[in-house]
Amino acid sequence: MSSVNSCSYLHSTINEQSLHDQSSSSMNIDHSNNSNSCYSFDFELYNTETFKLVPYDKLIHKKPFKGLLFDSLDIGLDFYKTYGKESGFDVNMSSQKRYNDGTIRIRYSTCSRSGFTESFKNENINVKFSDVKGRRTSSKKNGCPAVSKFKNLRCSLMFYIYVFVEDHNHELVAQDQLHLLRINRTMDFLDESFIHKVVFSRRGDSISISCSCMLFVQEGLSCRHMFFILNMKEYDEIPSNFILRRWGKDIIADGLLRKKYSYPHKGSKNECLIQDAYAILRLSINKIANNEDELAKYIKQLQEVDSGIPLCTSSRASSNRSVHIEKIIGAAVPDVINIHNPEGIRKKRDGPVVKESRALERK
Repeated sequence: MSSVNSCSYLHSTINEQSLHDQSSSSMNIDHSNNSNSCYSFDFELYNTETFKLVPYDKLIHKKPFKGLLFDSLDIGLDFYKTYGKESGFDVNMSSQKRYNDGTIRIRYSTCSRSGFTESFKNENINVKFSDVKGRRTSSKKNGCPAVSKFKNLRCSLMFYIYVFVEDHNHELVAQDQLHLLRINRTMDFLDESFIHKVVFSRRGDSISISCSCMLFVQEGLSCRHMFFILNMKEYDEIPSNFILRRWGKDIIADGLLRKKYSYPHKGSKNECLIQDAYAILRLSINKIANNEDELAKYIKQLQEVDSGIPLCTSSRASSNRSVHIEKIIGAAVPDVINIHNPEGIRKKRDGPVVKESRALERK
């Protein structure tokens, strides 16, 4: 539909709407080059108020007002929902009125705290109050007057706001808590793609956790979703069934650090002193592991002690591979090793072939 036809169609529509609403004042229509802004006009309803219809896509500040025109009712309702989402209140779809053909003529969109909760009324006076089971809910309805009423332009799909009440009788949600509104409790596809389903079950001392990311099943690694669930359940340790054997093949348990102390005859005195030094160092570090300042001081002290130790050859330097082999076989490894094939062993195709006695008799 061209801009001229659209304006003429809207002109006739407004005339019909004005007659329907008993409007008797003049009408001014502004024509512009843009088809979206070709309809902007003034008319009186009920000889009391003047409306100026303005297309919503021409707004600078997305705020409803009386006379705001929309291409359809859904666009108008979404516009008011977005306004409530940014302002700090939820929106409810209230009552509506229809034409005889069933199409919507008037639609109300109110604040979620509009109206009042009906008090409990017991129809049967013979029934005791304790026998009636009702759900206890805390209602926050307080008769908020904020509303936006949409009216249809007769014989068209467009709607305009003919009543708009901005003031609320309650405090609006703060800007830092807008995510708690009902309209914001939705997720788009991008947010849903980062959400994984984690199933947690506990039977006695055994714990079972399965995650939809399948990282532990495929790679043998515990995913961050499992750690989040364990932290939420206040577990300080990872369950043993989620620790694979290959992870701990190089781990030395606490009790093994002093294993040689129980068997002094199997280790030399020097090795016992070395193990004792490692154990003392480990225990001292564990005491200040969570204190960054103390760790820095401890490192400086170790560096000072290390700088004061003279450089000397360690007795463990001679404990190399050749020495261990000499202890095992009881002989020194020769400097030159010549390996030849052993003598006296017949190989295939060496010398004449001797046939069996049966084969010789046949010949």
